[in-house]
Amino acid sequence: MRYWVNELNVVRIKDIKTLFELKNFVRYPNGAWAAKPGAGNQDDRVMSLIWSLIILENEVTERYFEIAELDDNKRPLRLKSMDYGIKYFINPTSMYNNEKNPEEGNPMPMLFDIGDSPELTGINEMEEQGWKLMG
Repeated sequence: MRYWVNELNVVRIKDIKTLFELKNFVRYPNGAWAAKPGAGNQDDRVMSLIWSLIILENEVTERYFEIAELDDNKRPLRLKSMDYGIKYFINPTSMYNNEKNPEEGNPMPMLFDIGDSPELTGINEMEEQGWKLMG
């Protein structure tokens, strides 16, 4: 963690509670790291930061990502972009993604009455399955 926080400066901590935990995060004589003994001292935020940075360890990173560039210390500096094609299925500017009011949910579009044939509508089949049209 110190490498990425202190040497590379790639982690910016803006949460005062995390900074307080870092201040009270000490090494014990047995070699373990934890919160300094005392009332109210915790290490949950620091430990979650450490666990989130473990993905940057070479063995873990090479297993799940393709490394585009290493730094001077042979650590992952840049990963290749991984596009799973999600942008072709989800359009963040679509009217069906209601990001401004999450209480209303994200309704999926449904098309009814495609063409003139009643077999293509699908409404009868949905009503047989228990769906009801909202009016």
